[in-house]
Amino acid sequence: ALSKTGQHHYFRMNLFSELEKNPFMAAERRTDIDFGYQQEFTIYGNYTIPSDYTFEELPQNMSLIMQDTSIVFKRFINADNNSLNVRMSVNFNRSYYTAAEYPEFAAFYKILLSTLNEQVIIKKKDQL
Repeated sequence: ALSKTGQHHYFRMNLFSELEKNPFMAAERRTDIDFGYQQEFTIYGNYTIPSDYTFEELPQNMSLIMQDTSIVFKRFINADNNSLNVRMSVNFNRSYYTAAEYPEFAAFYKILLSTLNEQVIIKKKDQL
């Protein structure tokens, strides 16, 4: 079931990754962050909406890169009629961040998750 407000329905494309909730919400951190290894996530999605609906608003294609290039996010979206094709990738090029780096890391991570979880908005086509 999709979320709904008025005539608009919403859905997230980031449905099955472990990058849904932000574990870095604290204002301060006293310990380092150690993921243990570099990580890469790629999310592919092919979505089909009913023919009597249209895409009202789509997230934009984009790249988001942390200043030191240790995290790179890319999103490519293509909509054609009632089909939506999505590819999102997140590369963690470092596995370790010091507590001193936490403010910049946490700020970027918040933007990253917000961007990953942007919603697609669809609307029923106007009937003539």
